[in-house]
Amino acid sequence: MNSWIKQIIMVAMFTLLVDMIMPDNGLKKYIKVILGTVVMIAILNPVILLLKANFPISIGHGMEQLEAMGYFDENLIYGQAEKIKSENIKMALGLYEKELEERILRQLKQLTFLEISNADVQLEQDGSIRKVRIALKSPMEDAEINKLTQYLSAFYEIPEAKILVEVEGN
Repeated sequence: MNSWIKQIIMVAMFTLLVDMIMPDNGLKKYIKVILGTVVMIAILNPVILLLKANFPISIGHGMEQLEAMGYFDENLIYGQAEKIKSENIKMALGLYEKELEERILRQLKQLTFLEISNADVQLEQDGSIRKVRIALKSPMEDAEINKLTQYLSAFYEIPEAKILVEVEGN
Protein backbone atom coordinates (compact mmCIF):
# COMPACT_ATOMS: atom_id res chain seq x y z
CA MET A 1 0.00 0.00 0.00
CA ASN A 2 2.84 2.35 0.91
CA SER A 3 4.65 1.77 -2.39
CA TRP A 4 1.39 2.31 -4.29
CA ILE A 5 0.93 5.74 -2.68
CA LYS A 6 4.56 6.65 -3.41
CA GLN A 7 4.07 5.57 -7.03
CA ILE A 8 0.96 7.75 -7.41
CA ILE A 9 2.75 10.75 -5.88
CA MET A 10 5.73 10.28 -8.21
CA VAL A 11 3.49 10.00 -11.27
CA ALA A 12 1.52 13.10 -10.20
CA MET A 13 4.74 15.09 -9.71
CA PHE A 14 6.03 13.91 -13.10
CA THR A 15 2.71 14.94 -14.70
CA LEU A 16 2.87 18.40 -13.10
CA LEU A 17 6.48 18.87 -14.20
CA VAL A 18 5.71 17.90 -17.81
CA ASP A 19 2.62 20.14 -17.78
CA MET A 20 4.65 23.12 -16.52
CA ILE A 21 7.46 22.84 -19.07
CA MET A 22 5.20 22.02 -22.00
CA PRO A 23 4.65 24.89 -24.45
CA ASP A 24 1.12 26.12 -25.20
CA ASN A 25 0.50 24.66 -28.65
CA GLY A 26 -1.78 22.17 -30.39
CA LEU A 27 0.03 19.14 -28.96
CA LYS A 28 -0.72 20.12 -25.34
CA LYS A 29 -4.16 18.48 -25.28
CA TYR A 30 -2.77 15.20 -26.67
CA ILE A 31 0.05 15.15 -24.16
CA LYS A 32 -2.48 15.74 -21.34
CA VAL A 33 -4.49 12.73 -22.54
CA ILE A 34 -1.38 10.56 -22.48
CA LEU A 35 -0.38 11.82 -19.02
CA GLY A 36 -3.93 11.23 -17.74
CA THR A 37 -3.75 7.68 -19.00
CA VAL A 38 -0.43 7.17 -17.21
CA VAL A 39 -1.96 8.48 -13.95
CA MET A 40 -4.97 6.16 -14.33
CA ILE A 41 -2.70 3.17 -14.93
CA ALA A 42 -0.67 4.07 -11.85
CA ILE A 43 -3.84 4.23 -9.74
CA LEU A 44 -5.31 1.01 -11.15
CA ASN A 45 -2.05 -0.97 -11.08
CA PRO A 46 -2.66 -2.59 -7.62
CA VAL A 47 -6.19 -3.56 -8.63
CA ILE A 48 -4.89 -5.16 -11.82
CA LEU A 49 -2.26 -7.06 -9.84
CA LEU A 50 -4.94 -8.27 -7.43
CA LEU A 51 -7.06 -9.54 -10.31
CA LYS A 52 -4.08 -11.30 -11.88
CA ALA A 53 -3.27 -13.07 -8.61
CA ASN A 54 -5.01 -16.27 -7.67
CA PHE A 55 -7.90 -14.47 -5.99
CA PRO A 56 -10.00 -17.43 -4.74
CA ILE A 57 -6.98 -18.91 -3.00
CA SER A 58 -6.19 -15.60 -1.32
CA ILE A 59 -9.80 -15.31 -0.11
CA GLY A 60 -9.67 -18.85 1.26
CA HIS A 61 -6.38 -18.09 2.97
CA GLY A 62 -7.85 -14.92 4.47
CA MET A 63 -10.85 -16.86 5.81
CA GLU A 64 -8.51 -19.40 7.39
CA GLN A 65 -6.62 -16.58 9.09
CA LEU A 66 -9.87 -15.06 10.38
CA GLU A 67 -10.96 -18.44 11.73
CA ALA A 68 -7.60 -18.95 13.42
CA MET A 69 -7.84 -15.53 15.07
CA GLY A 70 -11.39 -16.26 16.22
CA TYR A 71 -13.08 -13.59 14.10
CA PHE A 72 -14.96 -15.99 11.86
CA ASP A 73 -17.33 -18.58 13.27
CA GLU A 74 -19.47 -20.17 10.59
CA ASN A 75 -22.11 -21.37 13.07
CA LEU A 76 -22.38 -17.90 14.58
CA ILE A 77 -22.82 -16.34 11.14
CA TYR A 78 -25.53 -18.84 10.16
CA GLY A 79 -27.25 -18.28 13.50
CA GLN A 80 -27.23 -14.53 13.01
CA ALA A 81 -28.49 -14.93 9.44
CA GLU A 82 -31.43 -17.04 10.67
CA LYS A 83 -32.16 -14.50 13.40
CA ILE A 84 -32.16 -11.64 10.88
CA LYS A 85 -34.34 -13.67 8.51
CA SER A 86 -36.93 -14.37 11.22
CA GLU A 87 -36.92 -10.71 12.30
CA ASN A 88 -37.47 -9.65 8.68
CA ILE A 89 -40.37 -12.09 8.36
CA LYS A 90 -41.93 -10.75 11.58
CA MET A 91 -41.54 -7.19 10.35
CA ALA A 92 -43.03 -8.02 6.96
CA LEU A 93 -45.98 -9.80 8.59
CA GLY A 94 -46.53 -6.81 10.87
CA LEU A 95 -46.57 -4.43 7.93
CA TYR A 96 -48.88 -6.76 6.02
CA GLU A 97 -51.26 -6.91 9.02
CA LYS A 98 -51.40 -3.12 9.25
CA GLU A 99 -51.99 -2.80 5.51
CA LEU A 100 -54.80 -5.36 5.64
CA GLU A 101 -56.40 -3.58 8.59
CA GLU A 102 -56.32 -0.24 6.78
CA ARG A 103 -57.64 -1.84 3.58
CA ILE A 104 -60.54 -3.50 5.41
CA LEU A 105 -61.43 -0.20 7.10
CA ARG A 106 -61.40 1.63 3.75
CA GLN A 107 -63.49 -1.06 2.07
CA LEU A 108 -66.11 -1.17 4.80
CA LYS A 109 -66.36 2.61 5.00
CA GLN A 110 -66.91 2.79 1.23
CA LEU A 111 -69.43 -0.05 1.08
CA THR A 112 -71.44 0.58 4.25
CA PHE A 113 -72.64 3.43 6.42
CA LEU A 114 -71.41 1.70 9.56
CA GLU A 115 -69.31 3.48 12.13
CA ILE A 116 -66.30 1.21 12.45
CA SER A 117 -63.86 2.00 15.21
CA ASN A 118 -61.25 -0.64 14.53
CA ALA A 119 -60.23 -3.58 12.37
CA ASP A 120 -57.76 -6.08 13.76
CA VAL A 121 -56.12 -8.75 11.60
CA GLN A 122 -54.06 -11.65 12.90
CA LEU A 123 -51.89 -13.61 10.48
CA GLU A 124 -50.36 -17.06 10.49
CA GLN A 125 -46.59 -17.44 9.98
CA ASP A 126 -47.17 -18.19 6.29
CA GLY A 127 -49.08 -14.92 5.80
CA SER A 128 -52.57 -16.41 5.65
CA ILE A 129 -55.29 -14.74 7.68
CA ARG A 130 -55.90 -16.39 11.06
CA LYS A 131 -58.56 -14.01 12.36
CA VAL A 132 -60.29 -10.73 11.48
CA ARG A 133 -61.98 -8.71 14.20
CA ILE A 134 -64.17 -5.72 13.31
CA ALA A 135 -65.18 -3.39 16.15
CA LEU A 136 -68.32 -1.33 15.51
CA LYS A 137 -69.16 1.87 17.37
CA SER A 138 -72.89 1.08 17.47
CA PRO A 139 -74.91 -2.16 17.38
CA MET A 140 -76.38 -3.51 14.16
CA GLU A 141 -78.78 -6.25 13.11
CA ASP A 142 -77.64 -9.84 12.73
CA ALA A 143 -78.59 -9.82 9.04
CA GLU A 144 -76.25 -6.88 8.41
CA ILE A 145 -73.48 -8.58 10.38
CA ASN A 146 -73.96 -11.72 8.25
CA LYS A 147 -73.74 -9.68 5.01
CA LEU A 148 -70.58 -8.03 6.27
CA THR A 149 -69.08 -11.37 7.27
CA GLN A 150 -70.02 -12.96 3.93
CA TYR A 151 -68.50 -10.06 1.99
CA LEU A 152 -65.19 -10.24 3.88
CA SER A 153 -65.16 -14.03 3.62
CA ALA A 154 -65.65 -13.94 -0.15
CA PHE A 155 -63.25 -11.06 -0.78
CA TYR A 156 -60.37 -12.41 1.32
CA GLU A 157 -61.18 -16.08 0.68
CA ILE A 158 -61.33 -17.02 4.36
CA PRO A 159 -63.98 -18.97 6.29
CA GLU A 160 -66.70 -16.90 7.95
CA ALA A 161 -65.75 -18.49 11.28
CA LYS A 162 -62.48 -16.50 11.20
CA ILE A 163 -64.35 -13.18 11.05
CA LEU A 164 -65.62 -11.66 14.29
CA VAL A 165 -67.83 -8.57 14.26
CA GLU A 166 -68.52 -7.03 17.65
CA VAL A 167 -69.74 -3.79 19.15
CA GLU A 168 -67.05 -1.71 20.83
CA GLY A 169 -67.24 -1.95 24.62
CA ASN A 170 -68.96 -5.38 24.67
